[in-house]
Amino acid sequence: MKLFRPAYESDPTWQKQQWEAKHPEATGVWKNVLALREMVAAVRADAVKKLGNISPSSGPDNLVNRIAELKFKAVAVGQELAVCEALLDAGEAGPEFELADKQYAPLVKAAEEKLAREEKARQDRQRKEAALRDAREEAKRRALESFESDPAVVAAKQELAEAQAVAGEL
Repeated sequence: MKLFRPAYESDPTWQKQQWEAKHPEATGVWKNVLALREMVAAVRADAVKKLGNISPSSGPDNLVNRIAELKFKAVAVGQELAVCEALLDAGEAGPEFELADKQYAPLVKAAEEKLAREEKARQDRQRKEAALRDAREEAKRRALESFESDPAVVAAKQELAEAQAVAGEL
């Protein structure tokens, strides 16, 4: 039993990386199932789009010709969709996905939230640095505008004018 845990052990990113190192197969299955979910949605949308563009290439536009054209052109789309859905079902039903979904998914979410907080803090810091830079530039501009009316500058100008007047008399 550890009396003191190092600070990095409570870091969600470190915990996620440790889980990935201990369960590489479950991590891969989980990531691939998420990718397959997106892929199935894209293939479905593509299938609907392709179905809308299928029409009889020759002959009258009737039911028989449409069926023949669908058999010819839509089978490949249906096979792709069926393969993606079968892989998705197999992946989701596996014990690796179940384990990863219970243990790894919360770690991924926590790491993403930490990353988002860090990014927000970075952007906030950059905004404040920019505001400070702008304030300094404005202060410099005001200082340059008002230096002619500074009492020391006015006194020095007065002395210079007097010296020039004396030099002009000689």
